[in-house]
Amino acid sequence: MSWRRIVVTLLTTVAIGTGLQAVTVAPAAAECPHDPWCVDTGGNGGSVQVQFHGTAVSSTGGGSSTSVPPDCWFADGLPLEPALAQRQILALLEWLIPLLRLPLAPVSEYRAALDAHPVGGPDYDQWKWYFLKCRPGFNFTSDEAMSVGETTEWYGQQVARLDLLLKDGTPTPGAVSVETLLEVAQDAFTIPEPEVQQNPTAEQFDDATLVNLDTWFWSDTAQRNYTITATAGPVSVTLSAENAGYTLTSPYGSTSCTYEQFTTAWSPELDGNPDAGCRLTFDRPSPEGSAGHEVQVTSQWDVTWTATGITGTNTLDPLTPSSTFNVPVIEQGALVID
Repeated sequence: MSWRRIVVTLLTTVAIGTGLQAVTVAPAAAECPHDPWCVDTGGNGGSVQVQFHGTAVSSTGGGSSTSVPPDCWFADGLPLEPALAQRQILALLEWLIPLLRLPLAPVSEYRAALDAHPVGGPDYDQWKWYFLKCRPGFNFTSDEAMSVGETTEWYGQQVARLDLLLKDGTPTPGAVSVETLLEVAQDAFTIPEPEVQQNPTAEQFDDATLVNLDTWFWSDTAQRNYTITATAGPVSVTLSAENAGYTLTSPYGSTSCTYEQFTTAWSPELDGNPDAGCRLTFDRPSPEGSAGHEVQVTSQWDVTWTATGITGTNTLDPLTPSSTFNVPVIEQGALVID
């Protein structure tokens, strides 16, 4: 374990032991519900709004939003007078053991804040010192922590300062990492089910096809590419999916089709071309009274992603969503009308 990691561990212990996060008051971020990039202060970090845009968003209009817990945020406001007393104790510890120096504002800033808003003054209760919190895996050396508050130099590197002076009602930023946004984008990524058409269709028999006859399936709504972009403040992640083909499966066989085949509508001119279209043959009629033979359509998608601050394009596991529809099948003799 490096000396720096030891220091981080000791700092955490000292901060908790001295009550750095011991006092919780009313949230400072009263306006947060109206701000897309802030977080309600509190023990659980509140939530950060994530906006979605793209063709793979499961809502009308191509946009929606959700809320996620931040990875780093400021919480546990401490009134100015006890905050100054606490900071003076920490300063004494730092003087006795320099290795335990914390990335905090100096005592002079705490004293200046109390002088500007003295006890008993009209706005004393409106100002408090808030302290940085991060989920496991993040700390004050992470980009997420440095994006929500002020930075300072600590043992030769830039880190997030652990404290922040805020007035009640001030929107408080919360940071969401690329990793978190990527998970959120994957959860929200929705590829619409294709609307499938067929030929032949016997209108007088619920659009049934015929036994032992090639049935041509296609979709006018399927797209070759779908995207979704998830954005929280300055951080964005974009997922892109490109179609790699379709598979149609029935109780009597299956067929694999390219995107071009699956999106090519039947026409008399193409009917004789064995390489055109996406076709299945049914050996038996569907049971009487049923909705028809069930056909499953499975699509394959190659998925990549890009993100703020991440170089290049990255790959994810392929997606293989599937859906089903029913195909009524009748004997050719059923079409004979006396």
